[in-house]
Amino acid sequence: MNRIAIAVVSLTAACTGSFVVAASEEDRLASDKAALAPLQTFVGSWRGVGQPRRGSSQDAWTETADWSYKFADGRAMLVFASPKGKFYRSGKLQLASEKATFNLVAERADDSGDDHFSGKLDDAGQLALLAAD
Repeated sequence: MNRIAIAVVSLTAACTGSFVVAASEEDRLASDKAALAPLQTFVGSWRGVGQPRRGSSQDAWTETADWSYKFADGRAMLVFASPKGKFYRSGKLQLASEKATFNLVAERADDSGDDHFSGKLDDAGQLALLAAD
């Protein structure tokens, strides 16, 4: 084979490989979007009140959080920011490798690290997360 033929074959292989990677990233993004669709109600600005004892304002606090979609590295995820959060400052929720399982990584407000949670949608469509091991 001459050099021109080798160059054409190499270029074709490189382009085909790039197309396969791009197609799988598009498939992954579409899969992530479909899995996150039931959680659309999370998106938006939230304001809440924490009460250690129901009906008592003693030691109560207010908290705000903004949830939005983020698309990065061929993935879709929901992210939140709560700059003045008492327990968590930010986090990201995304589909895990295992089908129908979600992972949440939340940054602690005291800068001591992250907490990891995982879970699934229950029969009522509610997301139930448990602390990961």
